[in-house]
This record gives sequence, C-alpha cells and structure tokens, in this order.
Amino acid sequence: MLVPADSQLAASHTSSTPGKWLFSGEDEHGAVTLGPGEGNSFSLETLVVVPMGADRHTTFRYQLPASVVARDAIGWHYRLKLQKQPGTDALAVNLRARLPAHAQLISPWPGHTLRQEGDTVVATVYLDRDQSIELSFTAP
Repeated sequence: MLVPADSQLAASHTSSTPGKWLFSGEDEHGAVTLGPGEGNSFSLETLVVVPMGADRHTTFRYQLPASVVARDAIGWHYRLKLQKQPGTDALAVNLRARLPAHAQLISPWPGHTLRQEGDTVVATVYLDRDQSIELSFTAP
C-alpha cells in the first residue's frame, strides 16, 4: 500500500502464513515492511496468502501528515486515490476518516454510501476501478 511521505504507521493487523503454504517452507509472521514508494510516497508491505474460497483481512492504521489536507475559501479538502490492482476482482475497501472536533461535512465522498459516527466518517468503496475520492468539511 502506498501512503503519502511522512505518514506514520500507528498499528497494523496481518495474518501469519503457515510455512506449508510457501515454497520456502518457513512460516511468515505477517511482518509489515516500510520503504520508499513511487513518487513522493512510502510503501507499507506485507505478504498475504489467501487460500481459494477463504477470506483474509489486513489492517493498516496510520497518521497522515498535515500536508494532505488543503484549505480554500469553502473549507478543508482531503483527497484519496485508490488504485485497483490489475487482474483482480472488485474489492470492498472500508474507509474511516476522523474529522476535527465539531467539523461539518460540506460534501461527502461522491457516489459512495457513508455514515458519520461522531467525528468519524465511515464508507465502504467497491474498488472495481481506480478511484479518486474527496472529502470536504468545515471546522471551527
């Protein structure tokens, strides 16, 4: 996964992979590796093996740098680019964005169902193609 440069990994949850599923024969413990990404980004990497007909879940929680939120006369804007991996089926991506205290949405993520839980906006995006999403809000 690529995240903006200067993001800080706060937590991750990955699944370990038994060695019998791997050519090496050695267990993979789901470690997350941080490294340089494309352009001005960092990469968060882990090995995920998904047996046919099964589900595996991976979660990354990270703190974005302040520079990812831009302000203009209307309010604050956060843009997120999701890229679909070629050759894969549509994937459900659960997004959570915590707004500043008492912030008000100006415009939600267009075309996506969302709900606000206190200061957090929650949405599920079906990643069947690359998508750019913008969240606009005002804050006191």
